[in-house]
Amino acid sequence: MDLAPGLSGRVTLDGVSLSSYPETHTIKDGSYVTFEAVPALGFRFDSWSGDITGSENPAEVRVYHNMIITAHFLPHIKELISEDEILKATIPEGTDALDIWGDPLTELNFFIDETPPPPPETASIIGCAYRLEPDGATFDPPVSLTWSYEPTYIPNTASEESLAIAYYDEDAGEWIGLPSNTNMETHQVTANMEHLTTFALMGFPPPPKPAEFVLTSLSIHPEEADTAETVFITALINNIGELDGKHTVNLKIDDAIEKTKEMTVAGGTERAVVFTTSRVNAGSYLVDVNGLKGSFTVKEPPAPNITAEVPTTPEPSEPSTASWWLIAIILAAVAVAIAVPLARRRRRNSRHEA
Repeated sequence: MDLAPGLSGRVTLDGVSLSSYPETHTIKDGSYVTFEAVPALGFRFDSWSGDITGSENPAEVRVYHNMIITAHFLPHIKELISEDEILKATIPEGTDALDIWGDPLTELNFFIDETPPPPPETASIIGCAYRLEPDGATFDPPVSLTWSYEPTYIPNTASEESLAIAYYDEDAGEWIGLPSNTNMETHQVTANMEHLTTFALMGFPPPPKPAEFVLTSLSIHPEEADTAETVFITALINNIGELDGKHTVNLKIDDAIEKTKEMTVAGGTERAVVFTTSRVNAGSYLVDVNGLKGSFTVKEPPAPNITAEVPTTPEPSEPSTASWWLIAIILAAVAVAIAVPLARRRRRNSRHEA
């Protein structure tokens, strides 16, 4: 009797699993035997062919002559769920699920690991760890492992966004995180697994918040300036993230970009950005610094004073009393100066005549 079950399942003969494909057995003529087709994970039994037909499984057969029997399996999606409904393994169509000896895998078991290896220093195990058996089983392509969790079990040192499924690598002696997707609405984490070992859902500290910038407190000084006077325009850049970052700040005057600065701001701090400008033409100017709006005014210069002063001729004034006395004294002195020489001259003439 030749049996050819194929790699998508196995056949038992009177409860004994056959281990090679195809396999030949010698059975006493006229004996009754029972064949059972056991599909691998991800497959289902379809039918028999050869000297057994139909889809009855197990099938009892009386052997009278040499027989060739083949079991046929079809792929299908199969879901295996742990007893507490925390874990679900989804075996897609066409997956080669093999045990440690390379035979088709027909079962998968979930066991709570009461004493799992300690997690990495920065991680926390959420809920229980699970041992998936049989050991050494492999999947090609990987199967989907879905882990349901209760958000209240997440410690303060971890974040829901950072949850990930990890497996314990016994050879390396460490936990290995798997690329995982977290659905915070259904509270489920999904990852692909290629083999069976101990698995755990782990939470990690949340990643630092990236740089995020908010501009506030626009200040313009002076708000009313003279022509060509420097105007100072200041705003505060607040980095509300946790990481350092660079932010580009544009100064617009009347909707036209006048100056640009790239500012580096440390996480959780604020920094002032200062622009200067001036205008020679009077008027009102609109200011825009990355959406913060304001304005300043340039005043008209004062008009120059062009009134000419006409010189005036002072009018003669009447002499004062003191001036009259001074004039009298001068006239008297002049009279005396004239009279004295005349008198002396008369006396000399009188002497000569005598």
